[in-house]
Formats: sequence, C-alpha cells, structure tokens
Amino acid sequence: MKKLFLSIAVMSLFGSLNAQIDGFVPLFGQDAQWTVNENFELVFSGAVTPAPAAAIGTTFEGLVSDGIGGNDFTGLTITFDGIILDAATSTKVFLAYNGTWGEKAVNLEFNQWLCQAGTNYAFDPDITVRAMVTNFAGYQAAIKKNEYNKIEINVSATGLISCKVNDFVCDKPYQAELSALKPTETNTFYVVFGNDITGFKMKNLVATKGTTTNRYFYDPEAAISKVNDVKVSVYPNPAKATIYVKSELIGKKFEIKNILGQRVQEGIIDNANQLISIENQKSGNYLLVIDSENGKVVRSIIKQ
Repeated sequence: MKKLFLSIAVMSLFGSLNAQIDGFVPLFGQDAQWTVNENFELVFSGAVTPAPAAAIGTTFEGLVSDGIGGNDFTGLTITFDGIILDAATSTKVFLAYNGTWGEKAVNLEFNQWLCQAGTNYAFDPDITVRAMVTNFAGYQAAIKKNEYNKIEINVSATGLISCKVNDFVCDKPYQAELSALKPTETNTFYVVFGNDITGFKMKNLVATKGTTTNRYFYDPEAAISKVNDVKVSVYPNPAKATIYVKSELIGKKFEIKNILGQRVQEGIIDNANQLISIENQKSGNYLLVIDSENGKVVRSIIKQ
C-alpha cells in the first residue's frame, strides 16, 4: 500500500509539473517531451523533427558550475543507467556545455559499437572524434542492446577522462583540453545528457565532486540503505509545519530529500529531540536521511 501511494504521488506531481524538473533544463524547446515517470526514470518521449538532438542539461545544483565561471568540471564523477539502442544513435554526455552549439565542450558518446570522445564539439568536419576503446570485441560483448547499461565517467584534475560501461573499462582514456573543462566565462555551463534522435531513458544518476554527492532519478526506498539497529523516531507524521526527531545521533548530519532524491533541506542533529521545520516544503512524500556510524538511517516523512 505504501509503494502504491508513493507511485500515485509521483504521477500526480509530474502530471502537473511535466518537464519542469528541478535542477534540469530541457534544451531546444523540448520541455514538454521530458518527463519523470512512476518508475523514477527520466524519459524523452517525443520525436525530434527536425534535429538537433534531444538534450537536457544540469549543473547538479551548482556542483560543476556556479554561473560565474569559478567552478570547473575536473574532479567530477558521474554514474547513471542509460539506454544504449540497437540503432545508429548514441547516448551522449556533454561536459562544460554553455548552451550554444559550436562552443567548447567535451562530447562523450556511448553506442553499441564504441565509446568515443571529442573536444570543442561543433558541426565541423575538422573535429576529430577519438575512440576510447581498442578492445572492440570486449566492449561489444559487455553492451546490453536496447537495455539499461551502467555508465561511469571520471574526470581527473588534469582533464584525463576515463569511462566504464557495465563491467568493461574503456582502455584508452581521453585527454581533454583544460580550456574546455575550466571555462572562464561568467555564464552557466552544463552537463548535458541526450540521444541523437529519440528513445532516451536514464535512471540512478549520481554526481560526485569533492565531498559532495548528489543523486537523481532513483527509487529512494531502494537506493538508500536502512540501518535497522539505530533507534530513530519521527513525530508527528504526517506533519504540517514541524517534526521532531528523537534519536541518539547527536552531532550527525541530516538531509531531507524529495521523491527525485534531490536534497531540499539539511542540517545537524544537535539534541536528542530535534525540532525541524518543514513549513517551506510542498505537500508530499519526503525522506529524512541521517548519517550514522553504520550507514544512512532513513525515515519517511509526509508533509501535509
């Protein structure tokens, strides 16, 4: 019954919200074609006629771009489950894209044949795209066609980009220009996800830089471990404006996350009967996540 209620809440939320997905910017006027479904998947369900490709961008809540050119893309790790189609299309990731085709960005492409990369992406015949795989047979054997594939991207401090698809480690890292990964202009730069034409789906997106990790498009009940031996109670629940958290986790960090896994509130548990205001949150389902010595303690919250 709890799962059914959560699914209904998700469908109701995005039935009205449509593609206005917090922290993500649909590109090329495709807003209404980007949705998050009841399975916590980011989906592009429209047709691109004419191209450009379907694309949606994010800064991961300022993790990689603060809008003033002072937050670069080195040291970033991204993992997500993405569809790789049995067709001449690619699941693409652009790093440091400023919203205008032809400007500097790192273009990573994952398809059934190859993982490849290029810098200064543009519709330009002189652009060289370099393969990141020499063991083609091993790569193709690891690909799940028309299914979800676990994709991992790591960007070093020197701009060396390494990728992994499922259990296959791409054996030829791509050395990107730091001028592309460390933009100096004062506008916002995005990480962009997309597909050449249609059929894009993504879930379980995790972005990490430094000590910060942000998660998107996942089932929060399944993705966060529950520590059963830690006594934490939340009351009243449902609540209208405030909740009390009774626990022994004094000094531990807490977060409140929405149904997309996005952090909407955070703080420190500073006493055994912590008062937390949720007055500014919208009505709906949330998760209270508290750090502990053994992992994350998770409690459901319903805001009336």
